[in-house]
Amino acid sequence: MKARIVCLLVALGCDSGGPGSVVSKDDAIAACVRIGSCLGGVTAWCSAWLPRLQPDQVSCALAAETDCTAIGECLGFSYVAGPSCTPGETCDGDTLIECSDGVRAEMDCTRSFYSLGDHCVAGENIARGQDAACGAGTCTESSSRCDEGRLQICDVAQDATVGFLYEIDCTEPTGFGSAYTCAMYQCGGSSGTCDNGSSCDGNDLVTCLNDYELRVDCSRQVEGGSCFDSGRGIFSAYCGFDDACTPTDVACDGTLLTFCAAGEVQTVDCQAMRYGGCGTIADSVGCVP
Repeated sequence: MKARIVCLLVALGCDSGGPGSVVSKDDAIAACVRIGSCLGGVTAWCSAWLPRLQPDQVSCALAAETDCTAIGECLGFSYVAGPSCTPGETCDGDTLIECSDGVRAEMDCTRSFYSLGDHCVAGENIARGQDAACGAGTCTESSSRCDEGRLQICDVAQDATVGFLYEIDCTEPTGFGSAYTCAMYQCGGSSGTCDNGSSCDGNDLVTCLNDYELRVDCSRQVEGGSCFDSGRGIFSAYCGFDDACTPTDVACDGTLLTFCAAGEVQTVDCQAMRYGGCGTIADSVGCVP
């Protein structure tokens, strides 16, 4: 379930909830290390997904420390053994349940980081291979509409009997993905003449697509955040801390974990964070028990 939901998040750039207070840089980095070490992919959590972390999720992850079960609950989901669980996806109210390989996964659609909406909706192949998923509701015809800065997308998979409705808040797009999606559907920004691509205007990340412009104030996402342009392609600008590294830069040196946090090189001592050390689990480098 997690892998498929992550793919949808990347494709649609959906938000995890409304805007909150600005998260401190130190707390955001410590939280993304803890989350990434549990879920795999410190560099992903500390780069592309860092701006999406809400203040309550950050504080919860910091309090959970090395408890991966608690960190999962901070993000609105849990995994437990369920050998008798019938494989597939179902809804229990607004909780999404998936059983696979003897594991029962539960996701609270109202607060999960991976959620694409506040409701659990069910239907045959409703979410491109899933029979239930977290979304805004159901629909019958592929379409999109913008209502006061909120983008609604109806996605009807081939041979599906009902469509899946997503909603993105384009007044507070977090990360490049949702800014691009909002600009593509011309929601939350303004029309005007501009060149396709992303650029920086002070702290603002400016995304332009088909003469439609959308701005994101990077300083409102994480303390110390600004706009940087890596120069790698026309959509190369991003909200971050620097342009000194790429998300693939991660390595262990004894108990020290060095990684790229939104363009800035960071090093933490895993033992000082109460882990056993620095290492690799499931092809992902991070702090390990």
